[in-house]
Amino acid sequence: MTDLRVLKTQKAVQTAFVDLLYEKEFKDISVQEICDKALVNRNTFYSELK
Repeated sequence: MTDLRVLKTQKAVQTAFVDLLYEKEFKDISVQEICDKALVNRNTFYSELK
């Protein structure tokens, strides 16, 4: 079973990404922008990709 904290982080990252897609093109979105908007650390972002 997945930890609730992980699910919340994943949801925050997904929401931040979709929000940024409304503001700019896909190619112009950086990982740092997603992390800043989702309020997560870059290390957390990359660890969630595993």
